[in-house]
Amino acid sequence: MDPEDLHLNLRNLEADDYPQLKILMDKVYDDIGGAWPLKTIKRLIKEFPEGQIAIVDDQHLVGVALSALVDYDTFSERHRYEDLIGKGEIIHNDEDGDAMYGLDVLIDPEYRGHRLGRRLYEARKELCRSLNL
Repeated sequence: MDPEDLHLNLRNLEADDYPQLKILMDKVYDDIGGAWPLKTIKRLIKEFPEGQIAIVDDQHLVGVALSALVDYDTFSERHRYEDLIGKGEIIHNDEDGDAMYGLDVLIDPEYRGHRLGRRLYEARKELCRSLNL
């Protein structure tokens, strides 16, 4: 894929993106169970919309970074991923959290090699700065 053919846009993930997100997560995470359920994604978007970042090529979802707000003192020390994930795959987002927890970063395999993961991580860092996390 020629980089000049790409029409990339960085924006926040929306609930309407879920059908494409599910396809992408099922493709990338086929060995660990695939996509988060719709209810999990909707809740993340509702509780921390700016932390759910997408890259689209035209209208095609090609990369995503999912994040949650957490209490730094709780999650800066040794912990298990399961400490953040509740029953029924509900991610515990702390609206008063003072740190961002990076859940997932995934790139469509066809779009790898274009530094899209780096763009997502940079967007997360900028979000942390702007929210003083």
